[in-house]
Amino acid sequence: MKIMIAVLSTLVLVNFVSCGVGKSSTTMDVAGEIQYFEGIVTVNGIQAEIGLEVMDGDVILTGPDSFVELKFGEYRVLNAEENSRLVLDAAEKTFKLDIGAIAVLQSKARWFSRRKPWLVQTPTMVAAVRGTVYYTKVESPESVYFCLCNGKIHLEDSDAGGVLNLEAAHHNAVRFVRSDDGVTYQNAPMLYHTDEVIESLADTVFVPIDWTQIPD
Repeated sequence: MKIMIAVLSTLVLVNFVSCGVGKSSTTMDVAGEIQYFEGIVTVNGIQAEIGLEVMDGDVILTGPDSFVELKFGEYRVLNAEENSRLVLDAAEKTFKLDIGAIAVLQSKARWFSRRKPWLVQTPTMVAAVRGTVYYTKVESPESVYFCLCNGKIHLEDSDAGGVLNLEAAHHNAVRFVRSDDGVTYQNAPMLYHTDEVIESLADTVFVPIDWTQIPD
């Protein structure tokens, strides 16, 4: 099965635990905080530091053999892998991943129906995520890999009305490919990440992952 997806509607809707970012009302422009990194990581061209607050609109770059972990509240964490370019805006609830890859863990999926979803922009993908863990990699300007590691996801073409609902206790991946005819998706194997990588990320916010069942 394939769904034609308009290139201009390349958005991923992602719901996080809550609409805040774990900061006080006086720092609402803070999108998150760097809790760990290795290698060359910059924020707006300046070398990153552990504990550095990432502000709305900041550009995060990771170099070769580098990565950075960003914490978004008590039970939310994002890992941007090497050679990634990521822009965050908590006020507008958007991520923009131009290149590279991210793994995201969000706990407390019950908030999905009560909170405004986050937008995550990639070159070729549309999804509404209700779940705890996912991984996405921009393979090229025409191809994006997406794995729902544990949880639920809703993909939707806002122009043509195509819908794809996925669930996964233990990884369910698709690849979105853009051509002259638009964007289509196809099933994909588990690539680029492992259970151990995801579990290690979850451990940083003390959230266990049960690979035997799909979270509610």
